[in-house]
Amino acid sequence: MKQVTAPADSKSAAQRALRRKIDTLVTPLGSGVQPGWTVNRLAEYWLEKKTRHGHARNRTPLKSQTLWNYSDQIRRIISPALGSIRVAELDVPLLEAALDRLEDTGLSTMQGRAVLNMMCKLAVRDGALPANPMALVAAPAREPHEVELLAVDQTRRLLQVTHPDHQRIPGRRGPNRDLHDFVVLALATGARISEILAVEHEHVGLTADTPTITISGTLVEPRKGFVEKLHRQESTKTSMTRTLVLPDAALAVVRRRLDHSSWTQVKANGSDDPNPLMASGRGTWLWPSNIRTRLRAAVANTPELIGTTPHTLRRTVANHIAHTVGFDAARMQLGHSLTGSTPLSHYVAHQQQGPDLRHVLDTFFEEI
Repeated sequence: MKQVTAPADSKSAAQRALRRKIDTLVTPLGSGVQPGWTVNRLAEYWLEKKTRHGHARNRTPLKSQTLWNYSDQIRRIISPALGSIRVAELDVPLLEAALDRLEDTGLSTMQGRAVLNMMCKLAVRDGALPANPMALVAAPAREPHEVELLAVDQTRRLLQVTHPDHQRIPGRRGPNRDLHDFVVLALATGARISEILAVEHEHVGLTADTPTITISGTLVEPRKGFVEKLHRQESTKTSMTRTLVLPDAALAVVRRRLDHSSWTQVKANGSDDPNPLMASGRGTWLWPSNIRTRLRAAVANTPELIGTTPHTLRRTVANHIAHTVGFDAARMQLGHSLTGSTPLSHYVAHQQQGPDLRHVLDTFFEEI
């Protein structure tokens, strides 16, 4: 019998090194994840598998930005803390201690934990782990870092502080209306920031008695190695298109932006160039990151609004509709899938047309 040694700085480190060395001498019994793999190797294998097979349930491909987010969590959270650990060594105390140390440095491990959970599930499926240790790892306690939602009087205050007249500095060129118009459309629709900025002229319906806006795409920002440039993705996050009725305040914003657009005629002449409703001064897409930055700056001197994000506005709309009309109306407005213990989605088709909620959403824009 051959004797195997593995020196290290401590007893526990030497034991781990010895087990790794032994694993390299043993022929794997099956395919897939092996107990002797490092977490880094597991992460590489898992990411390749997700890229190839997509969503586990419906087998649809994962979006590029989703794959980038997984890769980013592996790079920033999982590899530094656990990359050299063997799969067979993963247990609850080890994982909990490693993730808690990262939390103590100020890093949020919430998304990293979700990725690590999926990686461990794959290891369990392939027989490299007897059970998923992440299922028992305690989540960290944390204080909320952003405003959960706004009261009606706060939405009116937000509309005031984001208005160009409020932000204008004497003697300087005034800011444009992009931020204010975005806030109006966000409060009028409850749509995500990337969905609002992805709306083009043809997605607005003003010829009928009921003015509408169709949410059918997402604006995707560049992600190194995964997304090359800012572009419109022809589907929403949930891949469900929805047509929403516009309140009067939002209708005024839409009409003004359509009237001042120099791209309408270009599009009418057959150009394939995009014609965003929320276009920059050059007629190009607005960057979501720029809107977020401008929103943070706009509310910085208003204590009751500090921490407001575009997602705050989405939650605000959802809460207002749910408690004024009902949860189904909120779900349809926001484009969420049917939820609940009973799989109603097997029997109820998705309805593209959203309800007419102008009487509810107009509340945000009174006394402006």
